[in-house]
Amino acid sequence: MEAVSHPQVSFGDLSGFSSLRGHHYLNHAAISPPSQWVQAGISDVLDRFAQRGSGAFLEVVETRMRLKERLASLLGAPSTDGSDFAWCSNTTSGVQAIAHAFPWRKGRGIVVFDGEFPTNVIPWEQAARREMIPVYRASLAPLMAPEAADLGPLERLLRQGVQLVAISAVQFQTGFRAPIRALAMLCKRYEAALFIDGIQACGSTPLPLEEIDFMSTGGHKWMMAVEGAGFMYIHPRWRGRLTTQQAGWLSVEEPLDFLFAGHSTLNHTKPIRDDFSAFEGGAQSAVCYAALDASTKTLESLSIPAIYRHIQCLLDPLEEGLLQRGFHSARLLDPSRRSCSLSVRPPLSSPFDVAEWSSRLIDRHITVSTPDGWLRFSPHWPNHLEQISVVLEALDEIMESA
Repeated sequence: MEAVSHPQVSFGDLSGFSSLRGHHYLNHAAISPPSQWVQAGISDVLDRFAQRGSGAFLEVVETRMRLKERLASLLGAPSTDGSDFAWCSNTTSGVQAIAHAFPWRKGRGIVVFDGEFPTNVIPWEQAARREMIPVYRASLAPLMAPEAADLGPLERLLRQGVQLVAISAVQFQTGFRAPIRALAMLCKRYEAALFIDGIQACGSTPLPLEEIDFMSTGGHKWMMAVEGAGFMYIHPRWRGRLTTQQAGWLSVEEPLDFLFAGHSTLNHTKPIRDDFSAFEGGAQSAVCYAALDASTKTLESLSIPAIYRHIQCLLDPLEEGLLQRGFHSARLLDPSRRSCSLSVRPPLSSPFDVAEWSSRLIDRHITVSTPDGWLRFSPHWPNHLEQISVVLEALDEIMESA
């Protein structure tokens, strides 16, 4: 079978999303609707298995290996061969894998932040209980100071003895973009690792992977794939320093040889290989990673920096229009500290809460989300300026109806 052709796409072009015709979708920070190319990639891999069964297995595995190389290129990883990446089903499973494998030391704690999505808190609290080490809770407010991030409170915690700091690249409620480079420098000074929950950034917002120790993300948001196709990034400096606690049959040296040799080579004493892919353990979803493969090709053709600039060109007039209508924006004034999500709260005079605003926008075929009391707008590369005008007109209609 011929592979699915590489898509030719351009910013603001919704032709690959025919199912959204007549709908204005600004909720990619929640779930990104699969494009026609993602759907075609899924159909292609299903056809391969339907026609050839096990005969399709090895070529699908090879495609996933090449996908790691493309992710390394797309996201700017230190190693270009994809060896810094390992598959995980979702962000949580990646956090858990690192929490189990990290070389914890007694007496030194973990820093998590108030307001974080639970994915990036609960596994660290479990690790702390298991290892009998302290958990320090830090406030995001100093990092979100309007003028510049205040690292002082975090540094005071680091002085108490910290071995890992966990933070989201972009906060799910407000869209706050963490100062990763500054955090990485501070962590390095105190010999603490920096873990990043990347799901609200990967695919839309540039990330300095060379500064990060660990990152985990899912594929169904800004990466524009589907649920079940996640990945971990681990900096090369951690080779040989992690202990894989969740190893499986694909974690060992030469895991497939006993399936294809002409004689018995089954060996249960093979060593766990010194490679980050050892975290994967067992088989991955061919369908889910076919979706990620297709969506990554689309993102590659545009580039993350260009996608980020396009989204800012949509959010700038949207924010201006919202402010003119009395909404309060969580977006910082400094452009370098902005993400691709715009979170607002309704005017004080509004009779509606954010859930009601969202519901009334849905009635007008506009999809946004309401994380933790915020009204969040998150367009992606297919969205265009005319949709922003439609959103603002809809807001006027809702305000008049009140």
